[in-house]
Amino acid sequence: MLLKQRVNFQQKAITIQSTLTSHPHTIKNGDTLSGIIAKLYGIQPKDSRFQKAKDFLLSINPQIKNPNQIYPGLVLRVDES
Repeated sequence: MLLKQRVNFQQKAITIQSTLTSHPHTIKNGDTLSGIIAKLYGIQPKDSRFQKAKDFLLSINPQIKNPNQIYPGLVLRVDES
């Protein structure tokens, strides 16, 4: 029964993920993750939702090893519902 529940949860997660619209965002000189989150999602660093948005952005962009070191030309995957 527990295994069946896990499979159902995974299927739901896949369904939710497939309903997101994904598009690339190329980092420009002077960009920061905070600035990108503010621009694309409308969430400022002082907002309680900011850390969740940052964690989400990092989770779908595993190429970012250090969020404090992004560089121009890096292409991020950005999802919007």
